[in-house]
This record gives sequence, C-alpha cells and structure tokens, in this order.
Amino acid sequence: MSCGVQHWRRTGSRPLKVTKWVYSLRGMYYALPVEIGSGIDLNTVPQCIYQRVKRYESVVFLFLDMSILLVAYVLAFVLMKQAGVGLEHSAGPALSVFFPALLQLCLNKLFGLYGHVWRYASIEEALRIISAVFVGFLVNLTYWFVLCGLLDQRFSWPLPVFASGFVLMGVGGVRFRERLFALERGKRKSFPSARGVIVGADDIGVEIALEFMRNADAGMEVVGFVDEDPWKVGRSIRGIRVLGISSELPAVVEQYEIDYIVLSAGASEKTDFMEMLDLARSTQARVQVVPSPAEVASRTLLGGIGDVDIPRLLDREQVQIDFTEIEQYVEDSVVLVTGAGGSIGSEIARQVARFRPRCLLILDCDETHLHDLLVGEGLDALPLLANIRDQQRVERIFSEYRPDVVFHAAAHKHVPLLQQHPEEAVLTNVIGTRNLVTAAAAHECKRFLLISTDKAARPGSVMGATKRLAEILVRETGRQEGLAFGVVRFGNVLGSRGSVVPTFVRQIMTGGPVTLTHPDMTRYFMSIPEAVSLVLRAGALLGEGDTFHLDMGEPVRILDLAHQLIRQAGLRPGSDIKVEITGLRPGERLSEQLHDESEQAFPTDCSAIVMLDSTVKIGRDELRPRVEQLNRFCKDGARWAAVSFLQQILVDAGVPAGLDIEYPAEMFLVEQRDREASNVLA
Repeated sequence: MSCGVQHWRRTGSRPLKVTKWVYSLRGMYYALPVEIGSGIDLNTVPQCIYQRVKRYESVVFLFLDMSILLVAYVLAFVLMKQAGVGLEHSAGPALSVFFPALLQLCLNKLFGLYGHVWRYASIEEALRIISAVFVGFLVNLTYWFVLCGLLDQRFSWPLPVFASGFVLMGVGGVRFRERLFALERGKRKSFPSARGVIVGADDIGVEIALEFMRNADAGMEVVGFVDEDPWKVGRSIRGIRVLGISSELPAVVEQYEIDYIVLSAGASEKTDFMEMLDLARSTQARVQVVPSPAEVASRTLLGGIGDVDIPRLLDREQVQIDFTEIEQYVEDSVVLVTGAGGSIGSEIARQVARFRPRCLLILDCDETHLHDLLVGEGLDALPLLANIRDQQRVERIFSEYRPDVVFHAAAHKHVPLLQQHPEEAVLTNVIGTRNLVTAAAAHECKRFLLISTDKAARPGSVMGATKRLAEILVRETGRQEGLAFGVVRFGNVLGSRGSVVPTFVRQIMTGGPVTLTHPDMTRYFMSIPEAVSLVLRAGALLGEGDTFHLDMGEPVRILDLAHQLIRQAGLRPGSDIKVEITGLRPGERLSEQLHDESEQAFPTDCSAIVMLDSTVKIGRDELRPRVEQLNRFCKDGARWAAVSFLQQILVDAGVPAGLDIEYPAEMFLVEQRDREASNVLA
C-alpha cells in the first residue's frame, strides 16, 4: 500500500477501484508523520491532529455514525430484553444488528449528512437528519418484519421504534453539539462590555442578533428586542426576550442599562422608521442603523452597520419620474454636458447615456475627472478637454459637433472661496455661460438648460450673483431667439465633492471635531440621482426663456444632520465627537430660498418642478456691453470693481441683490474704475 501511495504521488495516476473514503484515510495516515517528523515542536502535534481531523470531518462522522448505530440497535435489543416484551431472535448479529446499521448508514449518505459544516447547522440540516432516521425506521421496520416472518418468529414492533429513537439522539447530537458549543463559546469568549437592544423582532432583527452572537469580536451583548407587536412582549426568540413594545424604548434602555440601540432601516415603513429613530436618539444610548433588506443580502451584515440611506433620514420621498418625455428629446440627439467631471455633471452624463443619444459629449477642464468618468465607469461618450472661458474653443466645438441639447453644469460653487477670488467666479459662471449660450444660439441648438442654485435667489454672495446673471443671460437669449433655453434651480445635493455630508463623515472618521459655522443654519437637500432626474424632466418642459426650481421639501438643520451622522457611527455627539461652531464665513447665509420677491411661482405638470416667472428690466442688447465690461474688469485684475459692477447690473435688472463684501481700504480705485466704465457705456 505504501508503494502504491508513493507511486501515486510521483506519477499523479490513481490506483483503480479505490473509493473516495479510502483516499481520505490515506491522506490522514500519511500526512500525519510528515507533520510530526519535520522537526516541529511536539506541543504542536495535538493541533496538527485536530486540523487533519477537521479536514476529513466526513470520514470522522462516518465512523461515529457506525458506532452510534451499532450501539443504538444493541441498546434497543438489551432494553427490550430487560423489559420482557417477548423478543425472540435466533438470527446472528450480522442479520439483527450489522445489516440494519449498514442500511441506516447508506440512508445517512443518501440524505446528505456528510460534507456539511455543522457549526452553522440550522433547521434545514435538522430536517435532513429527521428525514434520514424516519426513512431508516420504515426500512428497518419492513426488514425486521420480513426477517421475523422468514425465521417464523414473533415480530416485536417496539424494537425499530427504540432503535430509531437512539439513532436520532446520537446522530443529531454529534452534529449539533458543535453549533451549541460554538454559541456558548462565543458568549464566554467575548465578555462584551456593551449591552444592546434591537428594534424589531422580525426576520432582519433576528439575523442581526444571531450575527452578534456568532461574532465574538462584535463587542456587544444582545440583551433583547423591542417590537411593535404587543403579543411578542415577554416571549423569547432564539433565546432572546422581547423586552417591550417599541414606544417603551426609553424605559427599556434605562431599566436594562442599554449602551446600543440597533435599528433596521428596512424593518418598518418610512414614517415608523423616522419616529423610531427620533425616539432612539432621545435616549442616552448610541444608535446604530443597519441597511435595508436588499442591502443586507448583498453585503456583510455587521460591516453594514453605520451605513445609512441618507435621503431617507432626511425625510424626503423620492420623486417618481416619467422618463418617456425625456427619451423623446434625448434619443438620437447630440448631447453636450459641460462640467461633466463634477458630481452633477457626471450624473447627468450617466443618466443621459441610458436614453441612447446619437453622441454624448462630455466637456470639462479637469483631465483627471474627465478620465475617471470616461474610463473608470466605462461611459460611452466623447471627451472634450476644454475651458468654457475660451470663447474661440467653445465656438469650434459647437461648429464641429453641433449639439442638439446642452446641459450646462460647469461652474465655480464654493461661496467663501469665491468671495476672496470674485474675478474667477465671474469669468467661469458669467463669461463661460455667455460663450456657451451665444454659440448654442448661433448653431441652432434645440435645448439649452443651465444648472443653477438657490444662492441665485436674492443673491448675497459673489457666487450667487454670478449664477443669477448667468440665468438672465440664458433666459434673455431664449426669449429673443425663440429657443428652448432656460434654467433649473435647486439647493444642495447629498454626497457631492466638498459638500457638507462627506466633510462631516471625514471629520467623524478622524475622531472629530465636526465643524459647522452656525447652530441655526439650514439648507435644502436632495440626492444627486433624484435632482438630475428632475433636471432631465425639466428639459422636457422647457420653453423660451423658462426658469424652474425643484421642490426640495423642508430645509434641514445642519446641526441636526451632524448629530445624525455622529450617532450613525455609533458615537455620542458632544462626548465622543465634539461639535464646534466656527462662525459664519464670508458670503454665507443662515438659510436659503428657492425664489425671491421678484419672481412668481407656478405649478407644472410635474409636482416636483415649479416654474418661476420674472420680469427682467434689462434687455439682451443692453446686457451685452455690460457683461463685456465686467469681463474686462476681471481680466485687468480689478476684482472689486467687477464685484461692484456685477451688483449694479443685477439691481438694474430688478433683482434684489445685496452682496456681502468687505471692500478693501483702496476702494477709491474701484470708484475711479466705475466712473471710467460709466463713461464708456454712455
């Protein structure tokens, strides 16, 4: 046999008619001396043997089952003999014990009792064992009945009953003992210092509890559940009691000294979820939120704790969009997306690509962002590395590709930074828009949609003022040229680069502090995909010089958002993560508005899109030389003259603008340049 094994190892050819079980036994026998005889410390021999046994666990269970079956049938014979039930068998042990045991062993194999990892055995495996033993009972009952008939002896029906009972206890016990011991070892090993309660004694809640019980490193003892159903209170699920109804959560936290509250985002309807989240946050315990069931199915359960669907926490229902009208104007069109490397522009490009445009042009001045969008996401588009400030380059692009639809998302957007560099805001947001809209009108572009901001309503910052002037340029061009050129205005989007949510998350991950400028600051929020879907829908509604704004629900208090994100990380605001108030920065406002008193709002066919009607007191012919003068101020480095002139243009157009600018002491230079500009315009 040894030579046969050595030949097998050298040549790779297997001896014929050798079963899988024999190979397993060979492996156990020959591998063990190699482990022991290689100079390893003898203290490692038990561990080595254990690993080999685990590797060939099916073989071990085979021998265990054979022993259990023999003992079970012998014990059944002995008990019946002692009970005096008239057992009379003259057959030898081969017919009375060994053959029935062999039949049961074959049935165990047939029902798949070998090859499982029994540490994780559940109801399915238990049913397999019960089915195998029950079928074995029927088979052996028939066997003994036939055997007694052939031997002309009285049949004793309790024999197969007792034997099958012993078999079930033995075969099931050796398999489920590892699961029971594993759970118990987990409880003893972890010594958790944190006590947790799970909201929702449903399927997801039970899975969360079991995951904590199995994972000794989770560091949390599941004390119990709370659930909406009063019938469950006091009952036990997998050994964990339901401590109370959901509304009693604060009392449960206090009574049982709970450190963690684990809440499933998919355990209930949205309204109930928000109510439970608020109730949980009213306690002193840390709050952790797990994903919805679909997300739980696609990733590790404990790894998902702390990851939350932010739009859901902001209490906003996602708007359902009818994409039919979007497809009608996008399909088979040449579509240009400016600022395609940004958060909004890239999402516009992704969504537009679904509607099969004839050609998708993605334009950006940042090569890295453009490359990531094109290659990283495999987008089927034509990249254009260009700066919209370059009028000649923009003209060549429109002349060569003649886009039918333009989504203009390119812009500078960071308010405090643009307060310090106003000329950059003017050159990109105003002059760049002028270049695009002029070229679009000259080359008969069918639709032009400017992506604007709520900061353009009653602008108080340079950024908001430049976006409002860009809006006027687009609207007036559309009205005078009779083209579907217009504007869609909305507030903040969640998750965009440099926005508040990624900033807070980064600060929390580094241990804090979380910084915000004012405790009473509020902002409108919307998810990027939802905002972009509505932008595309607004494109279908677009007329000559129309302005829309998106219905973004109620404004969100930034301090509350910071507290939510800290609690989602399993930490306590103020104690684990500090929240620092730094004061308002230049150009920032406590709250924003989506339109001002110079505009009137009207509903549209889409409930989430509102049309704004405003009368501009300055025509395009008068606007052109003023924008050109603004351009000269910026190129000459006269930034403060540009800011002053920008505000004057908006006021003359009937826009209530009051820019929050601290002019330098050398303001007399600004006044001098203003007088020169007035003389030029006169």
